[in-house]
Amino acid sequence: MINTALIEEWAIINGDSATNPLCFDGLVKQITTNTEQAADAAFTLTQVNNLLKTITMVGGKPQAAIMSYRDNQRFSDLILSSYYRLFQAGAGALADVPAGVAITKWVSPFGTIDIIGSRFLPNTGHAGNILIIDDKTVLDDGNALQMVDLMPVSSIDLALLQTAYRTIICEFTVLQITCESFQGVIQHCA
Repeated sequence: MINTALIEEWAIINGDSATNPLCFDGLVKQITTNTEQAADAAFTLTQVNNLLKTITMVGGKPQAAIMSYRDNQRFSDLILSSYYRLFQAGAGALADVPAGVAITKWVSPFGTIDIIGSRFLPNTGHAGNILIIDDKTVLDDGNALQMVDLMPVSSIDLALLQTAYRTIICEFTVLQITCESFQGVIQHCA
């Protein structure tokens, strides 16, 4: 059952029905409208803010940024270096800056977003993706991103085989982006 849950988590991000017809298209495949390219470079806070602004200007409200652990570390470094400059402007000493801070929520100019590190957004070579998602804006009642379990994780007994039962663990789930203009991706190198 743990493996089924991990496969589902992988599919939410990387699913591709073209290569596996039993899999739904994940976020990387479905988000094509709002893309920010960081050609041959690492991403910047300006690029993240630009994408958040784009989503906000069309009526979305970004809720989360999903990124690889490497990108999560870079994002934290960018935020903390900005924080240190602000702290320094207030005449604080370096010793007063707390160490070991983890950035899990970021109050951006366009709202507070959750920062989520994912093992399933690996960096291929030096390339990577950061997904900016809005999962609940549409009319404040619906979802801009919907995931529905048609059949929750279940064990199904297969036919009796000799003297042993065979069981399969499965789940039937659908992922649909109902408002793609409220989603975005930053594609970058390094």
